[in-house]
Amino acid sequence: MKSLIVTLLLLLTGCTEQQPATEVIALTASWCGPCKRNEPVIARLEKQGVKIRRVDIDENPTLAAKYHVTSVPTYLVLRNGKEVKRTQNAGILARLLGRDQ
Repeated sequence: MKSLIVTLLLLLTGCTEQQPATEVIALTASWCGPCKRNEPVIARLEKQGVKIRRVDIDENPTLAAKYHVTSVPTYLVLRNGKEVKRTQNAGILARLLGRDQ
């Protein structure tokens, strides 16, 4: 009975043993001031184990076009390869990932 309750609590809170693969794509540009200001938050998230793929939109315009990114920074949260959230603020990104301080 106890394991059933624990399993139900895990399911209700979204914590299962097989969490979907989560990845963040950080679309930025070398000339982008807000991108540079958000860098400490992105670095902290990486230290906490968040997988972040950094993409310069000038070097990879195809990926920016694929996700219809028109301004930077843009942070995409992908689960199992599908976009589930997007934001342009690293602080909000940390909150979305449950990693805010």
